[in-house]
Amino acid sequence: RRRLWPRIAAGVAGVAGGAAAWHLWSASRLIRSDHHTFASAAYQYLTFKAMAALGRAARRRLDDDCKDYEACQEALLRELLEANKATAFGRDHGFEALLKSDRLMEEFRRRMPLTRYDAYRSYIDQMQSGEDPAALTSDTVDLFAVTSGTSGHRNVLPTTHRQRKVFFLNGIAPVFDCMFSAFPEAVQLQRTCKVTYMPTYSTCEAGLRIGPNSSSPGDKSFQRLLPLYSTPKEAYALKGNEAAALYIHALFALKDRQLGIIEANFSSVVYTLFAQIERSPVQLIRDVETGRLSPSLAIPDAARRAIEARMKPDPKRAEELRRAMFLGQGERVQVDTQGLARRIWPNLNLLLTVNTGAFSLYGERLESSFTRGVPIYSPIYAATEGLVGVNVHEDKKNENVAYTLVPKAMVFEFLPLCKSDEDPKHMSTKLAHELTIGEKYELVVTNLSGMCRYRFGDVVKFVGHHYHAPKVEFCYRTGQLLNVRGEKTSETMMLDALRRTFGTSNSSAQEPNRTQLREYACAEYIHGGHVGNRSQIDDVRSGATDPPHYVIFVETDSNSKLDLPEAAEALDLELRRSNPVYASYRIKNAIDPLKLVQVKPGSFGSFKDKLVEAGTAANQLKIPRVLKRKNDVDFLWRSAV
Repeated sequence: RRRLWPRIAAGVAGVAGGAAAWHLWSASRLIRSDHHTFASAAYQYLTFKAMAALGRAARRRLDDDCKDYEACQEALLRELLEANKATAFGRDHGFEALLKSDRLMEEFRRRMPLTRYDAYRSYIDQMQSGEDPAALTSDTVDLFAVTSGTSGHRNVLPTTHRQRKVFFLNGIAPVFDCMFSAFPEAVQLQRTCKVTYMPTYSTCEAGLRIGPNSSSPGDKSFQRLLPLYSTPKEAYALKGNEAAALYIHALFALKDRQLGIIEANFSSVVYTLFAQIERSPVQLIRDVETGRLSPSLAIPDAARRAIEARMKPDPKRAEELRRAMFLGQGERVQVDTQGLARRIWPNLNLLLTVNTGAFSLYGERLESSFTRGVPIYSPIYAATEGLVGVNVHEDKKNENVAYTLVPKAMVFEFLPLCKSDEDPKHMSTKLAHELTIGEKYELVVTNLSGMCRYRFGDVVKFVGHHYHAPKVEFCYRTGQLLNVRGEKTSETMMLDALRRTFGTSNSSAQEPNRTQLREYACAEYIHGGHVGNRSQIDDVRSGATDPPHYVIFVETDSNSKLDLPEAAEALDLELRRSNPVYASYRIKNAIDPLKLVQVKPGSFGSFKDKLVEAGTAANQLKIPRVLKRKNDVDFLWRSAV
């Protein structure tokens, strides 16, 4: 027996040694980022292996839940009502009595009214003041999340520990499997340029943070992934200085020839990264060459020293960048934007970013210029209210991106659009098995933080099932409708009309001299004044005022002034094609012709800066396409050409 143990130990050592040798051989065949150390490369290799294993398990669980979608939804509803029956909201709405029903989903939909934010305001106030920390949910609240405010105001919603756990296990984890399956070339030892910023939080009376609930550089989970990112931790720590942080994101991405992925919450953020490179190419390349940050970069001295400690002069890479980026010579030098990404990063695999809805405008501009040929993967559909869906369909062409609604993330109902303006007492929703393919619905959700039958404002198109779970395409936000007469001109309708009028980046190859749309925003006007509240719209619909009209602010790629009357007439005709109801009101002169305002180049960039200064978190910044605040409208009027 004593002789047996050495043989066992030798066998185990041999197997372990063989496994280690195989992993070393496997890792040696992968593309490796220029600035990886052996330790950081090994960390990424093991992290990706763990992610892949976790992703496969999570994807199997998600598929099983989708096969049993209705039972999962019923069980989730019962679990939430049971957990929250003793809360103030649960008592006020009779959760305990509801739980006695054998037909819970049916009774819940019959007794519980559809809700908007005002139904929760007093409960959330009690939670924030500390008067009743569990007024809405019995789960542990670790943050009060602030919405992006695209609909004109920012709501504050509780975020719970369970929401974060579900977001990771039912959202992020399955994405690992989807991404690695659809883009196996991304499974390398290449770093990712993760473009994000340190948010600023305030604190409520109860001592909890108030701010964005998206992933933050300050999170422990984010810190664990730092070796996988090209940007150093000291740059992520910069707070309230997004311009400097963006410059450093661009700089460290450029330093790494073997960059593999560019990741951001939204494709608009990816676009700002390339806009920074286009705006400051000489300065960025000089910093790569010298191993020093530009003196003009306004950051604290301690941060500068820490970041420069991670740099070294690299004249060879600087010369590569000059050859890859520039056209012309001397004073006529300019950045060649066409296909730039693959010239400076030959092995760039994909852009990992949300590119649906209004963000598709930025994706088009990226695909037709900077990142031509680089696929975009839109992984997750989420909101401040929680995880909504996952893109398990791996559309490498980024066309018609559909999200599978996650059965254990929220309870989902679907409100037909034709009923969305009815008396709430008479509204009836549909469930997944009652949906019609191709129809659009407003999502109604019961989420993990206590909100019940909540109309949070997203409109989706039902396009099919993943097993028994609905697949949807995100369309637009109800708060971003132009709707002065009941015509309901959506973001999609307006953007389609603008594309046909001005062209977009995708049409530049066919019509190279055509003016291209860069940005836009709209406002509703009555008597020459901006509509600031819905009561004014109600007056218009009752016929109490003269015909209203739209004002459309546009920024184009041209410095020359548009023929505004001609362009406005063309846009009005295209908008009639997009929205027949708008067309009928125009024929009756119930809505006046729209007015077009061209703003100076860079105006929307300044507008974004203004929104951040006003409190919108840079990580969740979205240009509001329908302007609700008078000061926003005035800002763009002052920017007119």
